[in-house]
Amino acid sequence: MTAVPLVEARDLVKTYGSRRPLTSKGQPVRAVNGVTLKLQRGETLGLVGESGCGKSTLGRLILGLEAADSGSVDFDGSPLAPPGSAEWRRSRARMQMVFQDPLSALDRLLPIAAQIREPLVIHRFGSQAQMDERVGDLLNAVGLTAAQGKRLPGELSGGQRQRAVLARALATSPDLLVCDEPTSALDMLVQAQVLDLFAEIQSVSGVAILFISHDLRALRQVSDRVAVMYLGGIVEEGPTRQVLEAPRHPYTQALISSVPGVHGLNPNRILLRGEPPSPTQRQPGCAFHPRCAGAVHACGQTVPAFRPASSPSHRVACHLLPTGGTPAAIARTVA
Repeated sequence: MTAVPLVEARDLVKTYGSRRPLTSKGQPVRAVNGVTLKLQRGETLGLVGESGCGKSTLGRLILGLEAADSGSVDFDGSPLAPPGSAEWRRSRARMQMVFQDPLSALDRLLPIAAQIREPLVIHRFGSQAQMDERVGDLLNAVGLTAAQGKRLPGELSGGQRQRAVLARALATSPDLLVCDEPTSALDMLVQAQVLDLFAEIQSVSGVAILFISHDLRALRQVSDRVAVMYLGGIVEEGPTRQVLEAPRHPYTQALISSVPGVHGLNPNRILLRGEPPSPTQRQPGCAFHPRCAGAVHACGQTVPAFRPASSPSHRVACHLLPTGGTPAAIARTVA
Protein backbone atom coordinates (compact mmCIF):
# COMPACT_ATOMS: atom_id res chain seq x y z
CA MET A 1 0.00 0.00 0.00
CA THR A 2 1.42 3.37 -1.04
CA ALA A 3 1.89 5.81 1.84
CA VAL A 4 -0.12 9.02 1.69
CA PRO A 5 2.27 11.94 1.05
CA LEU A 6 2.52 14.55 3.77
CA VAL A 7 2.16 17.24 1.08
CA GLU A 8 0.66 16.79 -2.37
CA ALA A 9 0.33 19.84 -4.61
CA ARG A 10 -1.55 19.51 -7.89
CA ASP A 11 -1.47 21.90 -10.83
CA LEU A 12 -0.78 25.01 -8.72
CA VAL A 13 -1.10 28.32 -10.54
CA LYS A 14 -0.43 31.77 -9.10
CA THR A 15 -0.61 35.00 -11.09
CA TYR A 16 0.13 38.46 -9.78
CA GLY A 17 -0.95 41.77 -11.21
CA SER A 18 1.49 43.85 -13.23
CA ARG A 19 4.74 44.76 -11.52
CA ARG A 20 4.52 48.04 -13.49
CA PRO A 21 1.26 49.48 -12.17
CA LEU A 22 1.92 52.97 -13.53
CA THR A 23 2.21 51.83 -17.13
CA SER A 24 -0.65 51.02 -19.46
CA LYS A 25 1.22 48.07 -20.95
CA GLY A 26 1.69 46.17 -17.70
CA GLN A 27 0.86 42.46 -17.92
CA PRO A 28 0.00 39.89 -15.25
CA VAL A 29 2.95 37.84 -13.99
CA ARG A 30 2.50 34.05 -13.86
CA ALA A 31 4.78 33.20 -10.93
CA VAL A 32 3.77 29.54 -10.59
CA ASN A 33 2.54 27.71 -13.65
CA GLY A 34 0.90 24.33 -13.11
CA VAL A 35 3.25 22.83 -10.51
CA THR A 36 2.61 19.33 -9.18
CA LEU A 37 4.82 17.77 -6.51
CA LYS A 38 4.79 15.48 -3.48
CA LEU A 39 6.70 15.50 -0.21
CA GLN A 40 6.84 12.45 2.03
CA ARG A 41 7.11 12.42 5.81
CA GLY A 42 10.68 12.75 7.02
CA GLU A 43 11.96 13.69 3.56
CA THR A 44 13.89 16.74 2.41
CA LEU A 45 12.97 18.00 -1.05
CA GLY A 46 15.37 20.59 -2.44
CA LEU A 47 13.85 23.19 -4.76
CA VAL A 48 16.34 25.02 -6.98
CA GLY A 49 16.22 27.54 -9.81
CA GLU A 50 17.23 31.03 -10.86
CA SER A 51 16.08 34.08 -8.93
CA GLY A 52 12.51 34.95 -9.87
CA CYS A 53 11.58 31.45 -11.05
CA GLY A 54 8.77 31.14 -8.49
CA LYS A 55 10.44 29.05 -5.77
CA SER A 56 9.44 31.25 -2.84
CA THR A 57 5.92 31.72 -4.15
CA LEU A 58 5.50 27.96 -4.41
CA GLY A 59 6.62 27.56 -0.79
CA ARG A 60 4.05 30.11 0.35
CA LEU A 61 1.29 28.41 -1.63
CA ILE A 62 2.10 25.06 -0.04
CA LEU A 63 1.89 26.60 3.44
CA GLY A 64 -1.30 28.46 2.60
CA LEU A 65 0.32 31.85 3.25
CA GLU A 66 -1.09 32.80 -0.15
CA ALA A 67 -4.06 31.43 -2.05
CA ALA A 68 -3.49 29.78 -5.42
CA ASP A 69 -5.50 30.91 -8.43
CA SER A 70 -6.14 27.27 -9.25
CA GLY A 71 -4.91 23.85 -8.25
CA SER A 72 -4.94 22.23 -4.83
CA VAL A 73 -2.75 21.33 -1.86
CA ASP A 74 -3.43 18.30 0.34
CA PHE A 75 -1.75 18.15 3.73
CA ASP A 76 -1.64 14.76 5.44
CA GLY A 77 -4.29 13.44 3.07
CA SER A 78 -6.79 16.28 3.50
CA PRO A 79 -7.30 19.49 1.50
CA LEU A 80 -5.48 22.46 3.00
CA ALA A 81 -7.97 24.81 4.64
CA PRO A 82 -8.50 28.23 3.02
CA PRO A 83 -5.76 30.71 4.04
CA GLY A 84 -6.79 32.81 7.03
CA SER A 85 -9.61 30.51 8.13
CA ALA A 86 -9.86 29.24 11.72
CA GLU A 87 -9.08 25.70 10.56
CA TRP A 88 -6.01 26.92 8.68
CA ARG A 89 -4.74 28.80 11.75
CA ARG A 90 -5.09 25.63 13.83
CA SER A 91 -3.12 23.66 11.24
CA ARG A 92 -0.27 26.20 11.32
CA ALA A 93 1.17 24.41 14.37
CA ARG A 94 2.03 21.54 12.01
CA MET A 95 3.52 23.74 9.27
CA GLN A 96 6.23 26.34 9.81
CA MET A 97 8.49 28.52 7.67
CA VAL A 98 12.14 29.48 8.10
CA PHE A 99 12.85 32.72 6.27
CA GLN A 100 15.96 33.90 4.44
CA ASP A 101 16.91 36.84 6.67
CA PRO A 102 16.82 35.84 10.36
CA LEU A 103 17.20 39.42 11.58
CA SER A 104 14.09 40.51 9.67
CA ALA A 105 12.21 37.43 10.86
CA LEU A 106 12.86 38.25 14.52
CA ASP A 107 11.52 41.06 16.72
CA ARG A 108 14.59 43.17 17.43
CA LEU A 109 13.18 44.35 20.77
CA LEU A 110 12.25 40.96 22.24
CA PRO A 111 14.67 38.45 23.80
CA ILE A 112 15.19 35.25 21.83
CA ALA A 113 13.65 32.96 24.46
CA ALA A 114 10.49 35.06 24.53
CA GLN A 115 10.17 34.76 20.76
CA ILE A 116 10.59 30.98 20.90
CA ARG A 117 7.84 30.90 23.52
CA GLU A 118 5.34 32.85 21.36
CA PRO A 119 4.08 29.93 19.24
CA LEU A 120 3.74 27.84 22.39
CA VAL A 121 1.45 30.48 23.88
CA ILE A 122 -0.54 30.88 20.66
CA HIS A 123 -1.14 27.14 20.36
CA ARG A 124 -1.66 26.63 24.12
CA PHE A 125 1.22 24.25 24.62
CA GLY A 126 0.83 23.82 28.38
CA SER A 127 1.63 25.42 31.72
CA GLN A 128 4.23 28.11 32.23
CA ALA A 129 6.61 25.51 33.64
CA GLN A 130 6.09 23.25 30.64
CA MET A 131 6.73 26.12 28.26
CA ASP A 132 9.88 27.11 30.15
CA GLU A 133 11.15 23.55 29.85
CA ARG A 134 10.26 23.39 26.16
CA VAL A 135 12.10 26.66 25.41
CA GLY A 136 15.18 25.37 27.22
CA ASP A 137 15.07 22.11 25.27
CA LEU A 138 14.75 23.99 21.96
CA LEU A 139 17.65 26.30 22.72
CA ASN A 140 19.78 23.29 23.55
CA ALA A 141 18.65 21.42 20.42
CA VAL A 142 19.84 24.20 18.11
CA GLY A 143 23.09 24.81 19.97
CA LEU A 144 22.19 27.98 21.88
CA THR A 145 22.72 28.55 25.61
CA ALA A 146 20.21 29.84 28.14
CA ALA A 147 22.28 33.04 28.36
CA GLN A 148 22.00 33.55 24.61
CA GLY A 149 18.25 33.03 24.92
CA LYS A 150 18.09 36.16 27.09
CA ARG A 151 19.76 38.32 24.44
CA LEU A 152 18.19 40.45 21.75
CA PRO A 153 18.59 39.41 18.10
CA GLY A 154 21.09 42.21 17.44
CA GLU A 155 23.38 40.79 20.12
CA LEU A 156 23.76 37.47 18.30
CA SER A 157 25.75 36.50 15.22
CA GLY A 158 24.03 35.68 11.94
CA GLY A 159 24.41 31.96 12.52
CA GLN A 160 23.05 32.23 16.06
CA ARG A 161 20.05 34.20 14.81
CA GLN A 162 19.29 31.51 12.22
CA ARG A 163 19.49 28.90 14.97
CA ALA A 164 17.00 30.96 16.98
CA VAL A 165 14.62 31.16 14.01
CA LEU A 166 14.86 27.40 13.60
CA ALA A 167 14.17 26.86 17.31
CA ARG A 168 11.04 29.00 17.06
CA ALA A 169 9.88 27.12 13.96
CA LEU A 170 10.35 23.80 15.78
CA ALA A 171 8.54 24.92 18.93
CA THR A 172 5.22 23.27 18.05
CA SER A 173 6.85 20.06 16.74
CA PRO A 174 5.72 20.66 13.15
CA ASP A 175 5.45 17.95 10.52
CA LEU A 176 6.62 20.33 7.77
CA LEU A 177 9.26 23.04 7.52
CA VAL A 178 9.46 25.26 4.45
CA CYS A 179 12.94 26.81 4.46
CA ASP A 180 13.37 29.73 2.05
CA GLU A 181 17.08 30.32 1.34
CA PRO A 182 17.90 29.75 5.03
CA THR A 183 21.68 29.88 4.60
CA SER A 184 22.15 32.45 1.83
CA ALA A 185 22.95 35.30 4.24
CA LEU A 186 25.60 33.30 6.11
CA ASP A 187 29.31 32.83 5.45
CA MET A 188 30.53 29.44 4.22
CA LEU A 189 31.63 28.09 7.60
CA VAL A 190 28.38 29.05 9.33
CA GLN A 191 26.39 27.72 6.37
CA ALA A 192 27.96 24.30 6.83
CA GLN A 193 27.17 24.33 10.55
CA VAL A 194 23.53 25.30 9.98
CA LEU A 195 23.11 22.66 7.25
CA ASP A 196 24.48 20.04 9.64
CA LEU A 197 21.96 21.27 12.20
CA PHE A 198 19.07 20.83 9.75
CA ALA A 199 20.15 17.25 9.08
CA GLU A 200 20.51 16.51 12.78
CA ILE A 201 17.11 18.01 13.64
CA GLN A 202 15.44 16.00 10.90
CA SER A 203 17.03 12.73 11.98
CA VAL A 204 15.73 13.26 15.51
CA SER A 205 12.29 14.75 14.82
CA GLY A 206 11.35 13.23 11.46
CA VAL A 207 10.15 16.59 10.18
CA ALA A 208 9.70 16.92 6.40
CA ILE A 209 11.56 19.85 4.82
CA LEU A 210 11.01 21.79 1.61
CA PHE A 211 14.45 23.39 1.23
CA ILE A 212 14.38 26.30 -1.22
CA SER A 213 17.79 27.44 -2.41
CA HIS A 214 19.84 28.55 -5.40
CA ASP A 215 22.88 26.85 -3.84
CA LEU A 216 23.38 23.41 -5.37
CA ARG A 217 26.06 22.52 -2.83
CA ALA A 218 23.61 23.11 0.03
CA LEU A 219 20.94 21.05 -1.70
CA ARG A 220 23.36 18.18 -2.24
CA GLN A 221 24.18 18.16 1.47
CA VAL A 222 20.63 18.12 2.86
CA SER A 223 18.22 16.87 0.18
CA ASP A 224 16.85 13.40 -0.48
CA ARG A 225 15.30 14.59 -3.74
CA VAL A 226 15.72 17.70 -5.88
CA ALA A 227 13.20 19.54 -8.06
CA VAL A 228 14.48 22.05 -10.62
CA MET A 229 12.24 25.03 -11.35
CA TYR A 230 12.31 27.28 -14.41
CA LEU A 231 9.93 30.17 -15.15
CA GLY A 232 7.23 28.95 -12.78
CA GLY A 233 7.35 25.24 -13.63
CA ILE A 234 9.21 22.10 -12.59
CA VAL A 235 11.42 20.78 -15.41
CA GLU A 236 13.23 17.93 -13.62
CA GLU A 237 12.93 16.09 -10.34
CA GLY A 238 14.33 12.97 -8.77
CA PRO A 239 16.78 11.56 -6.24
CA THR A 240 19.48 14.11 -5.46
CA ARG A 241 22.38 12.09 -6.78
CA GLN A 242 20.65 11.26 -10.07
CA VAL A 243 19.60 14.86 -10.74
CA LEU A 244 22.89 16.49 -9.77
CA GLU A 245 25.25 13.88 -11.22
CA ALA A 246 23.27 12.79 -14.29
CA PRO A 247 20.99 15.73 -15.19
CA ARG A 248 18.80 15.13 -18.23
CA HIS A 249 17.09 18.48 -18.79
CA PRO A 250 19.25 21.05 -20.65
CA TYR A 251 18.42 23.74 -18.09
CA THR A 252 19.54 21.52 -15.21
CA GLN A 253 22.73 20.75 -17.11
CA ALA A 254 23.45 24.45 -17.59
CA LEU A 255 22.67 25.21 -13.96
CA ILE A 256 25.04 22.53 -12.68
CA SER A 257 27.80 23.44 -15.14
CA SER A 258 27.77 27.02 -13.81
CA VAL A 259 28.89 25.98 -10.30
CA PRO A 260 32.56 26.98 -9.81
CA GLY A 261 35.04 24.27 -8.90
CA VAL A 262 38.10 24.45 -6.67
CA HIS A 263 40.04 26.01 -9.56
CA GLY A 264 37.41 28.60 -10.48
CA LEU A 265 34.80 28.62 -13.22
CA ASN A 266 34.08 25.39 -15.07
CA PRO A 267 35.76 25.72 -18.50
CA ASN A 268 33.04 23.46 -19.95
CA ARG A 269 30.13 25.39 -18.51
CA ILE A 270 27.08 25.72 -20.72
CA LEU A 271 26.34 29.34 -21.62
CA LEU A 272 22.66 29.85 -22.29
CA ARG A 273 21.76 32.10 -25.19
CA GLY A 274 19.77 35.23 -24.57
CA GLU A 275 18.21 36.56 -21.38
CA PRO A 276 15.63 34.73 -19.28
CA PRO A 277 12.24 35.37 -20.91
CA SER A 278 9.77 37.65 -19.19
CA PRO A 279 7.02 35.84 -17.25
CA THR A 280 4.62 38.40 -18.74
CA GLN A 281 5.42 37.33 -22.31
CA ARG A 282 5.29 33.55 -22.33
CA GLN A 283 5.78 31.79 -25.64
CA PRO A 284 4.01 28.57 -26.69
CA GLY A 285 5.60 25.24 -25.94
CA CYS A 286 8.41 24.53 -23.50
CA ALA A 287 9.26 27.61 -21.44
CA PHE A 288 12.97 26.91 -21.88
CA HIS A 289 13.05 26.43 -25.66
CA PRO A 290 14.09 30.04 -26.57
CA ARG A 291 17.37 29.47 -24.68
CA CYS A 292 17.92 25.79 -25.46
CA ALA A 293 20.67 24.91 -27.94
CA GLY A 294 19.06 21.56 -28.73
CA ALA A 295 15.49 22.80 -29.29
CA VAL A 296 13.54 21.19 -32.13
CA HIS A 297 10.25 22.19 -33.75
CA ALA A 298 8.08 20.42 -31.15
CA CYS A 299 9.70 22.39 -28.33
CA GLY A 300 8.08 25.60 -29.54
CA GLN A 301 4.68 24.01 -30.10
CA THR A 302 3.62 21.95 -27.08
CA VAL A 303 4.48 21.78 -23.39
CA PRO A 304 6.44 18.56 -22.73
CA ALA A 305 5.01 16.02 -20.32
CA PHE A 306 7.06 14.48 -17.53
CA ARG A 307 8.76 11.22 -18.51
CA PRO A 308 10.95 8.78 -16.57
CA ALA A 309 14.65 9.36 -17.17
CA SER A 310 17.38 7.27 -15.51
CA SER A 311 14.79 5.62 -13.20
CA PRO A 312 11.03 5.78 -12.60
CA SER A 313 11.63 8.25 -9.75
CA HIS A 314 13.77 10.54 -11.94
CA ARG A 315 11.42 12.54 -14.19
CA VAL A 316 12.11 15.14 -16.84
CA ALA A 317 9.85 17.43 -18.87
CA CYS A 318 11.70 17.54 -22.20
CA HIS A 319 10.71 16.63 -25.77
CA LEU A 320 14.27 15.51 -26.49
CA LEU A 321 14.34 12.78 -23.85
CA PRO A 322 12.84 9.94 -25.94
CA THR A 323 15.58 10.37 -28.56
CA GLY A 324 18.25 9.46 -26.06
CA GLY A 325 17.92 12.45 -23.82
CA THR A 326 19.85 15.63 -23.85
CA PRO A 327 22.87 14.94 -21.83
CA ALA A 328 25.97 16.69 -23.04
CA ALA A 329 25.56 15.37 -26.60
CA ILE A 330 22.84 17.91 -27.34
CA ALA A 331 23.43 20.68 -24.81
CA ARG A 332 26.37 22.70 -26.13
CA THR A 333 28.02 25.98 -25.34
CA VAL A 334 26.55 28.86 -27.29
CA ALA A 335 27.26 32.55 -27.33
